[in-house]
Formats: sequence, C-alpha cells, structure tokens
Amino acid sequence: MKKINKNLKIKKIYTNFSNCSGWIKIKDSNSSAWFRGYVHNFAKKTLLRKAIKLKKNELANFLKSIDGHFCLIVIKKEYSFAAVDKIRSIPIIYTVSKNELILAESGIGISKKIRLRSKDIDIFSSKLFALSGYSFNQNTLYKNIKQINPGSYLLITNNKIIQKGYYTWMPWKTNQDNDKLKKLHSLNEKIIKKLIKSCNGNQIVIPLSGGMDSRFIAAGLKHFGYLNVICISYGIEGNKDALVAKQVSEKLGYKWIYINYTSKKFRDAFQSDDYKKYLNYCDSFTSIHFAGEYLMLHNLKKNKLLDKNAIIVNGQSGDFISGNHIPKSSLKHDYSYNNRVAFLAKEHIKEHYKHWKSLINEKVYKSVYYYIDEVIKKIGGLPKNPSKDYAIAEFIEFINRQTKYVINGQRNYEYFQYDWRLPLWDDEYLSFWGSTHYSDKINQNLYIKALHDANWGNVWGNIEVNPLVIAPRWIIPVRLLAKLIFMPIGKKKWHLFERKYLDYFMTATSCYGPWSYKQIITDKRGHHSPIGWLIEDYLKNKGLNWKGEIN
Repeated sequence: MKKINKNLKIKKIYTNFSNCSGWIKIKDSNSSAWFRGYVHNFAKKTLLRKAIKLKKNELANFLKSIDGHFCLIVIKKEYSFAAVDKIRSIPIIYTVSKNELILAESGIGISKKIRLRSKDIDIFSSKLFALSGYSFNQNTLYKNIKQINPGSYLLITNNKIIQKGYYTWMPWKTNQDNDKLKKLHSLNEKIIKKLIKSCNGNQIVIPLSGGMDSRFIAAGLKHFGYLNVICISYGIEGNKDALVAKQVSEKLGYKWIYINYTSKKFRDAFQSDDYKKYLNYCDSFTSIHFAGEYLMLHNLKKNKLLDKNAIIVNGQSGDFISGNHIPKSSLKHDYSYNNRVAFLAKEHIKEHYKHWKSLINEKVYKSVYYYIDEVIKKIGGLPKNPSKDYAIAEFIEFINRQTKYVINGQRNYEYFQYDWRLPLWDDEYLSFWGSTHYSDKINQNLYIKALHDANWGNVWGNIEVNPLVIAPRWIIPVRLLAKLIFMPIGKKKWHLFERKYLDYFMTATSCYGPWSYKQIITDKRGHHSPIGWLIEDYLKNKGLNWKGEIN
C-alpha cells in the first residue's frame, strides 16, 4: 500500500457497504448517492436528490443543516464526496490503491478489496491503541487507511482528496445565561418529542441502567404517552443496574426483561463463530467493539423477545455531554503553551490510557502530547483563558473515545438487525451543552437539576441513582473481610487488591469470562478492567502483541 496522497489521479471510486443493511440508494445517468441513518428535517430520498444537485460551495452548509445521524456518499462527474454526521455515528474509512479510492463502513469492506499485512500497521497508533482501545484523530490502526472525522466530509475533485470540516463542537465557546434551566427543560421536551415522532409507534427498547441517562429517556417517553416501550437490563445476578432498572420500569408501567450473565455464558459466546462475525462487523480499525451488550442482544434475537422493527434507544452519552467527564484537577501555576498541552496529555492518559499500567512511559506522554498539539493547532489554538482548558479535554475525548468507541456501540444493534436512535446526541443537545458554562456543567449541576425538577414519571426523588450494590451476594463477606485487613494499609492498595482479585467475579458484564481466574490474578502487567484483555485479543487478531507491536 502506498501512502495516501492528496494530489493523485483517482480513476475510480469503489464503495463496499454490503456488510451493512439499511442503505438507501438513488441513481441517474450521471450520479449515484447512498444514505444510511435517520433524519428529522428531510425525507431520506428528498435529501439524496438535494445532495446530488449540490454545488461544491453549498456542500458544507447543507451538511450542517441535516438534523440527524447519518452517513452520505455522492459520486458524480463534477466532484464526489463522502460525509459523516456531527458525531460520526456511522463511520466511513478510506484508502487509495492503484488509483482507486476505496470507501467502506468497516474494515472487512476494505480487506475484501486489498490485502492488509502486518507491515501496513501504523505502530505509532497501535501502541496507543494498546492502552486505550481506540485510535487518535483521523488515524486508524493502519498507516494508509484513514477515517472521516466527526462533522467532516471527504471531497474528491480535480484528482485531489481533501478531508474538510463543516462542523466543530466547541465547548470552550460558552456563555452565561440566566435562562439556561428554562431552556434545558424546553430542549429536554423537544428531543423526546423528536424521538417519538421518529419512531412512529414502533417498539422502543431501552437498555436501562441504574444511572440517569437511560432513565431520562424512559421517563420522558412515559411522560409524553408513548406506550410501546420495553426496558432491558443485563449482567450478573443482583447487579445494581438491574435492581434499579426493575424499580424504574415498574414505576413507569413498562415491561422489563432481564438477561442473566455468567462468565461461562460470555466465554462460550466469545468462542463462537457468530461472535467472530460480530467482531468483523463492528471493526472499522478505529476501536475495539462494545462487548457488554452482545449476550443481551443475542438472547433477545434468539428468543424473539422483540418486534422485528424494534428501535433500540440507549442513554449515550448524557453523562459526558452534560459535564461528568470534565477533569477534576486543573493547571495551577505555569500557563505556558507547552505546560498547558502537557497537562492535557497527562489528564487524557490518566482517564483513557489506563488499561495496562506497565505500558505507561515517557514515550507514551510524548506521543499523546504530539497528537494533542496537532489537534489544538487544527482548531486554532488554545483558549486565551487557561481556565477553559477543561473544554479542550472534553473536545479531545469527544473526537476520540466518544465517537470511536462509545458511539460505535450502535454497531451492536445493527449486527442484530435492529434500528437505533441517539437522542442525547441530538444536534440541538450538542449545541446547547457546547455553549453551557463550566459552573453549570461541573458535577452535572444543570442536567441533574433539570431532571429532578421535571420529575417525569415520578422516578427521580424516590429511586436512587447508581446506588452502591455489591454483587454477587456470596462475595460480600469475602470483600468485607479483605477490606478490613487493608484498612491500616490505605485505600490505594485496597483498590488495587480489589481490582486484581475480586473484579473478576464482580464485573457485571462478565467480560473476564474468556480468561481463567488464574490468568488474571497471576498477570503482572497491571490491567485496569476486562477492556485491557479485550484490546489484547483484538490486537492479536491483527498480528500484534499486547503492546501493539508486530509479533
């Protein structure tokens, strides 16, 4: 594979979306257009007809005007383009081979066209991937395969390939507004009503947790009279999400289904041929899969517990967008550019590059510093006021972990042939929280106040959010005894012990299941959660070791 060059002759554009369902296509004598997703302000075929007729200078404004989650490709004689929405909810990756531009939604779509070898791996990216489970910025795991960033499009014109942005989420551009609470109440109503209209009476399925976000959606649907709703919970017996979700579902009068998880069930699934197909479907070379929901979806599909046209609506990512991921620490003394970037790199590593403790070293800090510096320069530099650097941290997480890993969880639903919606990533919600002041976002102050003030479904004052519940029950006395022993030693060592020796049994999704307990407790690399082991397995399938190096 040759390095992608912006100035090269493209003789042909090859598209491979056969791996994915739900595409709408229109074609005339000179043009072809593809669309997948849902939109609130256009009929899909109307949107495609408009897209085909666009002039190049109209493209950015048109894409920005689309209210929904989608990807869109137009190929015509004058110019061609491929676009993703403002959050990259449906990915597009691309490469060039033999003067042919290859566009695909998944890695397997590109692999069918070109042979990928270990020498094509971007070792710079893969070493960071080993720590986080996702790539950085427009990079993928492969040197010459790129992805289209959130709010961007790929323009193919005059034998050039250019990735251009039409929208940037800028949470540092805030304003003080005394009416924020009133506006949020109105907006919360609006996004639920948009969801209801979009689903058009079809069965809505909510993976309901013990937190606020999925409860917000379920309660909103109840408040506005949507009856065709099922709530789903999953995990090990007695886990807190299931216990709380059952209470919420019963209060709202919605049917509740619980899918039991065990390590054996997850291990058997992990070793199955279907799981391998599922992995291929979810893989766009930019992140590992969102493993926790596979067993739940497999069970629902196998036992025909949902309508064929069911639409799955989760709570992603209300906690992030409303301020829960703002760094708790801040740079206190030296406000030079280098130190501000170094602080952001340190915070990003602490929060998101923690899956193998023994891999953290000075080279990792330098690499993350380099990438963050690159991103900051592309958005026009750091804010003049260093107190707004928290918003740069949010932006960096947004374009990386959120859009590549968290939102990529929608691939789970597609694999099992269910449609989906993301109301808490609505365009208007994105805009609102992007302009909301730090004081309203820290500790999710405004978000929590709005939900409790409205008290939709009467499930906010009397049902605890994320209570401390220890499961399984048999581990409670074991854990208590161990905790008492560690009291004189300190909290830090207790948490390390708990993570290494008890989390295997306490992890609600049973994702440690493919590995034996002995493997976990004798391993000395310093894993943080099952995600590290899932990352290692993903890299192994690409011919890499757990460090992201070629075997």
